[in-house]
Amino acid sequence: MVVQLNFGNIYTGPIETDPIENTCFNPESEITFTWSGQECDCELQLQVRTCGSGEDWETIADIPNSGSYTWTIPDYYMGDYEFQIYDCDDYEIPFVGCINIDEYGLALSAVLKGCGEYDFFGDVTGVDPMNISSHLWTIDVLAELPNASPSYTFQDAGQYFITYEVVSDVGCVLEETILLDVEYGVGDPDCKFADTDVLSEVIGDLFINDECQGVIMVSPNGTCFRLTIGDDGSITSQAIECP
Repeated sequence: MVVQLNFGNIYTGPIETDPIENTCFNPESEITFTWSGQECDCELQLQVRTCGSGEDWETIADIPNSGSYTWTIPDYYMGDYEFQIYDCDDYEIPFVGCINIDEYGLALSAVLKGCGEYDFFGDVTGVDPMNISSHLWTIDVLAELPNASPSYTFQDAGQYFITYEVVSDVGCVLEETILLDVEYGVGDPDCKFADTDVLSEVIGDLFINDECQGVIMVSPNGTCFRLTIGDDGSITSQAIECP
């Protein structure tokens, strides 16, 4: 007589790995690995090696078979890497493709052109502009603009979330969001934006005789700002197009 004993949830892998969410990451950022299949008692190992090298796999974490695991990239990781899961039945299950770890960045700027009128620019680090396959600017809930440097006119004053996303031809996705404070809408009668400066020289000083004019200065990153003064003597700055 054969007696079958049930000791609970027995692992009969292998599991199936899901595609990694992105192909580019910064050091000290997080990667979430996901997989599907049986969530049974089977200790897994997350392993890494240089992409396409054929080197021995290095175990970077012992992980439970829970369907997902988030790994924080050490600050010394730079270059191309591939990953796999090694399970308790000696199966090696790779994650498809490679990722690149580098100093990626995306900086956004909004340049005021007129009352409620803005030009938007993005400065991408880590991706050659020639290798960017798509651009997408999302102007809060108002518009989506698939251009590298679009313009947009706000009808009303307010605060708006501006998101810029670029995708490279190898699947690297970079995204950044800023909160833009729009002081005047396009039809606001209180807006006194002007395109030219009204200047005169008085005994060596620079005299500006128009309340909506100011001094234009260039920041270290090349952005121009107009400095104006309020009734209490406080100085404010406003990003504008460089003359």
